[in-house]
Amino acid sequence: MQNTRISSSDYLGRYYTQSLVGNTLIKAMNLTQPNIIMDLGAGEGALTEAAAKIWTNSKFITVDIDSTRITKQVNNNHISFYYDALKEELPELLGIPLGSIDGAICNPPYIQPTWRNEFRTILEESGFSDIFSSRNKLSAEVLFIAQNLRFLKSHGKLGLILPDGILTGQNYLEFRKNLITQHCVERVIELPRKIFKKTDAKAHILVLTKDGKSEDNIFLHKLNENGSISKPIAVDNQTAIKRMDYSYAENCSSSTLTLDKKPTRLGDLTEFIKRGHMSSAQVRSSTIQVFHSTNFPLANSVVCTKVPSAFILSKKIASTLKTNVATKGDILICRVGRNLENKVCYVSRGNVAISDCVFMLRAKPPFQTKLLKFLSSNEGRRCLNAISHGVGAKHFSINDIQNLLINEID
Repeated sequence: MQNTRISSSDYLGRYYTQSLVGNTLIKAMNLTQPNIIMDLGAGEGALTEAAAKIWTNSKFITVDIDSTRITKQVNNNHISFYYDALKEELPELLGIPLGSIDGAICNPPYIQPTWRNEFRTILEESGFSDIFSSRNKLSAEVLFIAQNLRFLKSHGKLGLILPDGILTGQNYLEFRKNLITQHCVERVIELPRKIFKKTDAKAHILVLTKDGKSEDNIFLHKLNENGSISKPIAVDNQTAIKRMDYSYAENCSSSTLTLDKKPTRLGDLTEFIKRGHMSSAQVRSSTIQVFHSTNFPLANSVVCTKVPSAFILSKKIASTLKTNVATKGDILICRVGRNLENKVCYVSRGNVAISDCVFMLRAKPPFQTKLLKFLSSNEGRRCLNAISHGVGAKHFSINDIQNLLINEID
């Protein structure tokens, strides 16, 4: 299967599961001695190995495309197959009817597969055929969820490890809505960054019951680095459709500026939030200094940092560039990369041309100074980190910033 590989994964887009994550996923499923468990894209079998310690009498079916990486045998009732897990005819190849599996566990590869016509059948039979307007937006994670749902019996359970974008990204709103309305999403557990080797990919465990009746709330947890699970945060279904990550819910449920102010959207405190238009390549070839993601000064929680003087342009020169230009008082925030929360500064004078990796916020006059101080503070950086998402390099959208909830400031 041709694909676009995510950085720091192997050539098939796989991140390998640590035992802590596998054990947490199996326990979160709360499934009592299932008859048959399936693991699609099993790799070396870390999830199946964790499952076999709990479900000692179960039969395990594992499938992986890579026959050179042998899946570890976990008991005498374990059968390994080496096929592409996204084949339409996989039920016939395995000799397992659709709708017959009690439980499924899965850590799908983080790739963008090349479209195949057989994907249409997999999506149709799992209820996802009308969700994605573009085949280019169809990720392997979605296809693996769909394939698992085909095999699961009604009220069977599915436990997955999913990348952050599936649970937080704007492109997956309709997908999340489908999961929540058609099935019972029981819980989501946010995993620590760097839980996978050689990457700080952000990921989550999701547990659902096929065809189950949705509860009023979905419970979000966080796996701490010491292996403990946080107390749950209950979010209603409409909130979960927007985002299902613990960090964001925690930010929305906590006070951020003062305890006696009514929470409000950050976007309501600004006149606008815009992004630059010049790409990294255009910035490098420009003879005029353009402020880019690599140019942010070091964060300082005591003193708000300024744009370095080298990027201050006259209005005449700035107007020659085909990009947005920030002016005195505007706040600049890095859009994509690592340590986004530490990349906030402001324009103290003149004009600053910005790249497409930078957002400019123009606060309403009454809030200009206080909003800058908040975003530069430790608490503000915590909030920015909470709204960021992404598998490798973090990012957030204008919509994420606009909807960041803070306590209203005078």
